[in-house]
Amino acid sequence: MNYPYSDDYMIYDYKTHRYVLTAKDLADCFNEDLQKKFKDGKDVDPFLRQVSARMYSFIHRHNIHTLMQDYIIAKTASGREIIKEALEQQALYMLTVGDISRSLDANHRALNIDETAEDTLLRDIPEIGTTILYTGSLRFCTKDATEW
Repeated sequence: MNYPYSDDYMIYDYKTHRYVLTAKDLADCFNEDLQKKFKDGKDVDPFLRQVSARMYSFIHRHNIHTLMQDYIIAKTASGREIIKEALEQQALYMLTVGDISRSLDANHRALNIDETAEDTLLRDIPEIGTTILYTGSLRFCTKDATEW
């Protein structure tokens, strides 16, 4: 399998180099119908893209080599699975409490990442031997020459 790839549950956005959940994922895995939750379903895609942006922003706060983090997530099977689980947990969190990252209260903003999503991101990615939140130098080689 060549990574990154898109399927019914998660798409890879080549413009931003981020995975984004689909509404089908939340419907099938968690019985969350986003079309009903948002007026006329028009805000579903922006919501899912905001969840992705929030999660990748959190990941990027842990390492200055953000392009390498994105590359590892995009090009490894484990990275793809970990980001999918983290995005799902963050989406459920934001559906419950909203996007508190934009709160005027600094104490509320500090709680904008779901603890379960953070715990998921702390799992080791076997292909690199550490977590994507590792703060040191990240290294990863692949023989897969596909564009990402």
